[in-house]
Amino acid sequence: MKRIRFVALFLLIIAIIGCKKDYHQLAIEFERALPDTMVVLSEQINEIDHFVFYKNKSNTELYRYNLETKTKDIIQPELDDFEVISGIYMGKENIIFLKSDGGNLVLFMIYNLKTQKFKEGDYLMEPVVDETDKTIKGYMEYRNNFQPPHSFVYDFDGNKISEEEMQNDEEETEYESMNSSSNEGYQKHEKPLQEFRCKKCGQRVAARNTIEAGIKALHGCEPAGSSHSWDYIQY
Repeated sequence: MKRIRFVALFLLIIAIIGCKKDYHQLAIEFERALPDTMVVLSEQINEIDHFVFYKNKSNTELYRYNLETKTKDIIQPELDDFEVISGIYMGKENIIFLKSDGGNLVLFMIYNLKTQKFKEGDYLMEPVVDETDKTIKGYMEYRNNFQPPHSFVYDFDGNKISEEEMQNDEEETEYESMNSSSNEGYQKHEKPLQEFRCKKCGQRVAARNTIEAGIKALHGCEPAGSSHSWDYIQY
C-alpha cells in the first residue's frame, strides 16, 4: 500500500511539473505572431509577472500582454485634452513616455516595470532622441530670467546624464541685452518660459507670465473653483 501511494505521489509530481507553463516559450510564440507594425520592448517574466511589453511603430502606444491570462492592456499616463504621446523608449528599469500638447515642450512620464506605476519626470524643449546611445537631448530656457538656456542629456530611464550652459555668439549677445539696465533693450526680447503651478489644483503650465499660464491651462481649476491661483516655480 505504501509503495502504491509513493508511486501515485511521484506520478502527481511529474504531472504538475509537466503542466507548468514555459512562459519564455509562450513569449517567443506571441512575439512571432505580432504584426510588422509592432515592436517588442521587453519581456518581464518572473515568479509574479508574465508580461511582454511592446509598442506600435508610430511610437504612440504601449501594450502589455499577460502570458498567463492571454489579455492585452494599453499602458499610458493620464492625458488631458490636446495632450499626446510623442515617443516611448525602453530603459533598463523604466519605460519613458514623452508627453506634450503638440508644442516643442515635453514632459517625461516614467513607467517603472517593477511597480507598474507612473511618476512625473522633467520637462525638456525640442527633444532629440538617439536610439543608438539611448539618450534624449534637449534644452530648457527657464533656469531663471537672465541666464542662457541649458542643454540636457537624459537616458531612457529618465535620469539626467549631463547639463551644460548653451553658449554661442548669438545667444551671448541676446542675453547680454536682456541683462542690460535699458528697458528698451529688455523689451526687444521675449521673456523666457517659466513654470507656474496652481496652488489650488496643482496643475502646472510652462508660460512667460500668469496671464499666458491661464490661457495655456488645459482645464479649469477643479475642485477648488474656476480661477487658478498661479505660483511661480523657481528652477
